[in-house]
Amino acid sequence: MAGFPSYLLRPRPVTWFRVVAATLLLGVAPPRAGATEGRVALVLGTEAERTAAPTPAENDAVDVAQALRDVGFTVIQKNNASKRQIEDELIPEFARSLQPGGVAVFYYAGHGAQINGVNYLRPGGATVNDVPDVKSAWVNLDVVMTALGSVDLQTRFVFLDACRDNPLLAELAATTQASDVWIKGLAEPVSAPRETVVSFATSPGDIALDYDTLHSKYTQALLKYLREPGLRADDLFKRVGLLVEGATNSGQVPWVNTSTRIDFYFRAPVFVVAQLGSVDDELLMVLDGEEVFASGERGAQPTRIPLRVGLNHLSIKIYNQHSFTGGPDLQDVFPWMPPGPGHLPEGWHYSIQFRTLDGRSIAEFSAREDQPPKDGARHGHTFTVATADIVVDDTTGAVTFLHIDRTVWTRAK
Repeated sequence: MAGFPSYLLRPRPVTWFRVVAATLLLGVAPPRAGATEGRVALVLGTEAERTAAPTPAENDAVDVAQALRDVGFTVIQKNNASKRQIEDELIPEFARSLQPGGVAVFYYAGHGAQINGVNYLRPGGATVNDVPDVKSAWVNLDVVMTALGSVDLQTRFVFLDACRDNPLLAELAATTQASDVWIKGLAEPVSAPRETVVSFATSPGDIALDYDTLHSKYTQALLKYLREPGLRADDLFKRVGLLVEGATNSGQVPWVNTSTRIDFYFRAPVFVVAQLGSVDDELLMVLDGEEVFASGERGAQPTRIPLRVGLNHLSIKIYNQHSFTGGPDLQDVFPWMPPGPGHLPEGWHYSIQFRTLDGRSIAEFSAREDQPPKDGARHGHTFTVATADIVVDDTTGAVTFLHIDRTVWTRAK
C-alpha cells in the first residue's frame, strides 16, 4: 500500500448490519424517490488539448454529473483537473463523503493507458515523453479503487470511458527500451473491492472509437438509460452494450466486470398507491391485461401498483352479484305472474384514489348505480366501469393519468 495517501488507510468501521439491511431493503422495497442519503459520485473529464469549445470528454463528464444528480447523487465534478488536484483534493473529498451502507460512483472520460497491467488515467496538463512517464504523470486507478474500498458500501460503480486511442503511447512503446510494457486499451481490474461494478467503454485491451459528436458512443448510451425508472443496473449495462455495439457496427463492445450481488436501481421503480374508499360488491384492477388488485383480497389496505416506463393501460372492473332487494320474485317461477313488491336488482358502487408514494393524489374514480337492469350486463356479471392510460416519463419517473374514461360502465349493455 506504499505510496497511497494516508486518508485511504484509515480503519474500516464494522457496518455489516447496515450493509445487510440495505441489501435486503433493495431486494424488497426500492428507496424512496429523490433519496440522496449515501449516494456520492466523483465525475472527471479530461482532454489532451484544451480548446475554446467544450470537448466530447468534457461534455460527457458534465452531462453524466447532471444525470447522477437527477437520480439522487451528491456529485463532485471537475474537468481537466491536474494530478495534484485529483489525488490531493478531489479523491480525498470523495472518500470523506462516502457513507457506510451507501453507494459510490466514479466516472472518468478521457484517455487511459495500461502499463504492466496497471490502469492509469490522464489528468489535465499531463505531458508524456516516454512510456514510464505515465506511471508518474498520470493517476493510478488503484488509488481510486482504494478510496472506494475504504468504507463498507452497499455497492460501487466505476465507469471508464477512457479507452480512446493514443497514437503517442503506441509510438513510444515501439521505440522504448524500458522494462515498462504498454498495451493498448485498459486492463481487467485486479484491485477492485467487493461489491464493485467496473464498466469499460470497450473490451479489455481494445480501444474505443472517436466520433465527431457531442458525446462518445458509450456515454451517449449511458445517458439514455441512466435516469430510467425501474431499470436494474444489470439491465442498464446490457442495454448500453447493445446500443454501442449497434451504433459502431460491432466495432466497439462495452465490457463489464462485477462482483456485486444486489439488485440496484439508479432510479427506483415507479409505483402508484391505490387506496380503496368503498365498493359493492367487488372491485378488480387490470393493468395491461394483468390483474394487479382485488378488493376481496386487499380490502381497504393501500396497495402499491408497479408501473413500467411509458404507457400502462388501466381498467377498473366491478363484480355485481346476482342479488335482489325485497322478497322472492314469483315471476321467476311463474312467468305470467307480476313481479313481487320490492323485488328489484341490487345496485353497486365504488370509489378509489390513486396517490404517489409521497401521498400526493393524482387521480380519483367513483360511480354508483342503485338499480341496474335485471339480468343485464351490470347484474350478476363483471364489467368495466372506467379506463385510463398511466404514462411514466422515461427520464423523470413522473406519473400522469391520461385519456380517463369514467363512464365506460354506461355503455355496458
